[in-house]
Amino acid sequence: MIFLRYALLTLVAAAGFTSCAEKVDIDMTIEEQQSLDAWVAKHVNKNGPRAVRQENGLWVEIDNYGDTESLATNDTVTWVKYNFTLRDMTGNVIFSRYEDVAKWQGTHTKYTHYVPDYILCGEYPSNLLQGTHYLMRNTLTNHDGTKFKMHVGSKGTLYIPSSLAYGATGTSNDAGYGGQYSLNGSVPSIIDFEIVHVTKDPVKDEEKDVSEFIASTGNWKPVNDTLDYLYVDKKFRLPEGEEAYKGDSIRVDSTVKIWYVGKFLDGFVFDTNIDSIKRRVFGEVLSTGEALDFTVKEKGNSTNESGDEGSGYIKAWNYTIPHLLKGQWARIVATSFYCYGATGQYRNGSATTTNSADYLYANLVNNSYYNSYYNMMYGGYGGGYGYGYDPYDYASYYMQQELMYAQQNMGENVQTTTVTTEIQSYTPLYFEIYIEE
Repeated sequence: MIFLRYALLTLVAAAGFTSCAEKVDIDMTIEEQQSLDAWVAKHVNKNGPRAVRQENGLWVEIDNYGDTESLATNDTVTWVKYNFTLRDMTGNVIFSRYEDVAKWQGTHTKYTHYVPDYILCGEYPSNLLQGTHYLMRNTLTNHDGTKFKMHVGSKGTLYIPSSLAYGATGTSNDAGYGGQYSLNGSVPSIIDFEIVHVTKDPVKDEEKDVSEFIASTGNWKPVNDTLDYLYVDKKFRLPEGEEAYKGDSIRVDSTVKIWYVGKFLDGFVFDTNIDSIKRRVFGEVLSTGEALDFTVKEKGNSTNESGDEGSGYIKAWNYTIPHLLKGQWARIVATSFYCYGATGQYRNGSATTTNSADYLYANLVNNSYYNSYYNMMYGGYGGGYGYGYDPYDYASYYMQQELMYAQQNMGENVQTTTVTTEIQSYTPLYFEIYIEE
């Protein structure tokens, strides 16, 4: 609990007495709770009981009880996908998972995958706020004394004292999901929430997603019979008037250069080292891409450019790339077991770096054929979305613009910012890759 200690100095002007000081402890959590209770009574429950105060001081207002026949969030241990928006008591947005809210308040970024938070809901709060954990893990009391739980479709608003939220420090977030404002410490807050999905087996859920994805797209094959839910769709370069070109095999201990686009199954691009794709998807090239060095030690056990065996790249690459050929295109889809697993990569931030325009120009010249060819063959990001343009001309235009920019800034250092995208727990991924000859 948070205490604020005041010193009261009382001067007594009377014969035979001296001045003395008396200390009084005031529990500010009680003061805050009383203030929150009064605010809810005035602004929420003015015309009738909408929000109900729970035993721990949390106020819960329910707009929709959801599918009460479905799995409850407090059924043993569950994984929950939920959308929410955090506001202060004046309505300022601090944090939101909703894309339309981000657009409305002017904080939307093309690097943020606006999807529900996916988090473990177990015995302990883990990454959940105490107030949100209480909402999901307990049987709650309604204004008429009846009991209810959270299910898929449950939707409402929480009015939370700071002791069950962000405490004395408050919170702010200026990347991706962050709002325009910060939340001060030791003040109540408001969370609008919606339960989107509840499961006791997130592994089976993503296996189902991958199975449905490969059933509807491409000519997918298992990498081998021992690896479940890791699929590859091999493609080859097609010179005019010739049959499919098959390049050289990738030998053990050889190093190949990889170009790639990483996507979620819904098509959102979370990462790429191809500048023309960055330009098309994000509207800008914040940092110049370069091919990745991939050293093959043996099938399923490869290294990165630093020589870190088995840890340089995700398993999906380590298991798949050694089976491909130089000059080959391929698509890979895999469950999180071969990618970022149960932890994901919570890297929704940005980092600033400095790149030389000389290097930028050389890199663009060296890889201009690749960038143009990639877009001609696949149409890049827009290939499957019916944008109605000629992919080759589109890619060539942006390649020319990037070359002109680099030429104009030769010899100068160019300040750039690299922004990365959050990859959540148990998230299957999809890659398009090209291996240089």
